Amino acid sequence: MSSVATIVVVLALAGLVASWIMGATATMQAARAQPGRANAALALVAWPFMAGRLKDISPPEYSVRVNKALVALFVCAMVAAASFSLAANLSRISR
Repeated sequence: MSSVATIVVVLALAGLVASWIMGATATMQAARAQPGRANAALALVAWPFMAGRLKDISPPEYSVRVNKALVALFVCAMVAAASFSLAANLSRISR
């Protein structure tokens, strides 16, 4: 059972990385749509914090993609944390 939880942790971390990449690319595209008001290079590192700033200046399709990526990021982080806790507890109990 511990190995199943470990597999879920790995899959959740892969989803976390994929959602980070999706959010960063969507934020960079939105920042390039308005070059004078947002920094596209900042989108790689701090895209979750730029979502509020881009809401007023970018087209709605960029905001929708950024919001979906942000939700996926938080869900993957919570699933990874819960699965890691479960895997750690199950591996300790089985010894």
